[in-house]
Amino acid sequence: MIAYKYTQTGYWIIVPLIIAAVILFATVPLDDYTMVHYALLLLFIIVGVLFYSLTTEVKAGRILCYFGQGLINKEIRVTEIASCEPVKVPWYWGWGIRWTPIGWMYNISPTGGVKITFTSGKSFVIGSNEPEVLCDAILDEMKKVKGA
Repeated sequence: MIAYKYTQTGYWIIVPLIIAAVILFATVPLDDYTMVHYALLLLFIIVGVLFYSLTTEVKAGRILCYFGQGLINKEIRVTEIASCEPVKVPWYWGWGIRWTPIGWMYNISPTGGVKITFTSGKSFVIGSNEPEVLCDAILDEMKKVKGA
């Protein structure tokens, strides 16, 4: 059973890609398109398909985070987690997959997140519009696994 599942839409990724594509193709006459134009359009489409959303699931003793349809994902077993806490994610940390001052981050919008500290001492940040709810779900799952 899924204890928590939430999908965020990546407007901070989708809108700039659409704007860039419109600018790229609106500024060049149709007869002057080159392979570079088509390659850039293909790149925009690939990035859009891979990163249009971020889904976070907490279930069966694990946390699963995946972008888009799940080709890019991260699975974390709750037994590897020492602690978690809601954090504010500054806008300048960006979105996507990033290295931040507090560890790796999966993020799709510049809002908040949950900082997971592993038993190894390393950290990972999961971007979320509802960090408190996600953190509570992770802590509940940790209690279930320890109680089992």
